Amino acid sequence: MAYIGAPPQNRILSSDDIAQGAVTLNDINFTDQPSNMDITGVIDKHTMRLADGVTITGDVTISDDLVLSKISDDGNAITMTNDGSTRTITGSGSIEASTLSQTPNASLTGMTGTVGSAVTNNAGVASGTIGSVVTGSPNLNLGNASFPAGHVIQSAFKQCTANLSNAVGATTVWDTDAEDVHISGTAGNTLFVQILGGRISSQTNQYYTTTRIRIIDNSTNYEYFGHGAYYRQYLDAPLAYSVFPPPMATTTHLIRATGDIVIKRGISVSHSSQGTSYWEGAFGTAGDSPLPSGYSSGGTNYFVWEIQA
Repeated sequence: MAYIGAPPQNRILSSDDIAQGAVTLNDINFTDQPSNMDITGVIDKHTMRLADGVTITGDVTISDDLVLSKISDDGNAITMTNDGSTRTITGSGSIEASTLSQTPNASLTGMTGTVGSAVTNNAGVASGTIGSVVTGSPNLNLGNASFPAGHVIQSAFKQCTANLSNAVGATTVWDTDAEDVHISGTAGNTLFVQILGGRISSQTNQYYTTTRIRIIDNSTNYEYFGHGAYYRQYLDAPLAYSVFPPPMATTTHLIRATGDIVIKRGISVSHSSQGTSYWEGAFGTAGDSPLPSGYSSGGTNYFVWEIQA
């Protein structure tokens, strides 16, 4: 039917009726989110459907991306069901779910992946290093972390006041199990061991005393001389003597097997059955010589460091 004037009001509105720029985002307002939206037919361009869930009411062919979305994350998943009939979804496109308003992730729990080089430290420097202010609950576990070669990755310390005595000659006498030090090491790394403190005190007829270190690695004993042969008397007949500068034993050890490693202090002497030598755990607690004026009693310190290969 012909008419004069504006077209009828009930015709379909098209883009030709809306001038460019006449409608902006400020004119669009989502007042609610539908609980369900029906999907059927062909989806051949990037498409979003906003609803709590969708119902597939017919066969669907997707050749681009179909995004099922919600305004925000309310803790409930977006559901997809059929209408009670068997329906098929085919095509080369994809279906994904998301939200328009993203909730900030305040926790790393359950997340996986690699920290990129753009991560900055607590000083704001883009170094790829997580800063010291990072905390976790429970505490962060770096048991599987890798460290640069040469870094000290752990240490062990113990102070001993027990006396170690030897009267049997070159056969070394070692710490008891109660006095040794344990550390759990990794094969291929290096241990640096230093035992320092106490006092060497020898009775007559012993020419010298040697400090030593035993490292029990994978049930195998590795024995090292300490800081050389100590306190030898060259000229006169042996006399009872004490050495007040703290004796020392130090060595390095390549770890053979991952697991528990035991470190022990030891001494050997020049003659058997010729008097006793002591590596006193604390000054003035054994032997023939009293503690000199101005000296105070102190323990023997065991230091162990594991160094990354």
